[in-house]
Amino acid sequence: MLLSACLIVKNEALTLDRCLSSLRGVVDEIIVVDTGSTDDTIKIARDHGAMVTHFDWDGDFSHARNASLDLASGEYALVIDADEYLDEKQKEGLRTFLETNRPEALMIRQRNYLGQLSEIRSVLPLNVMRIFRSYHRYEGSIHEQISLSVERTKKPVAFF
Repeated sequence: MLLSACLIVKNEALTLDRCLSSLRGVVDEIIVVDTGSTDDTIKIARDHGAMVTHFDWDGDFSHARNASLDLASGEYALVIDADEYLDEKQKEGLRTFLETNRPEALMIRQRNYLGQLSEIRSVLPLNVMRIFRSYHRYEGSIHEQISLSVERTKKPVAFF
């Protein structure tokens, strides 16, 4: 198995369907770690074939992220939030790139839209490490980071 999508969620019914739909044809499995949803989040995740598990929220984002990674079967993990999605351009060639280049991690371009949904004022592009070999683990309870684990390997990080 090449690629596992890993999410932590809580009450994400408004955005989760779009996120999970965007993963179709790219990932081999979807792991959803729920931290206490009271809306239709779990149903939506299961409707997309996700493996859903509960995590008792302890205030540490790394613990929750790592719980999702512990369940991943893929060689690589794609960590994505429920209010994010892969656009069609990002999906093109991603699997082939991973299979051909075998990087330790992959930086992808994330676009953050600033303003209100009714009026987007600007777009802030960022390069973020969201795909990496699934044995890495997050560090830091807030603003959790995977890059420290990846950097310790001294292996190449690619840009896609």
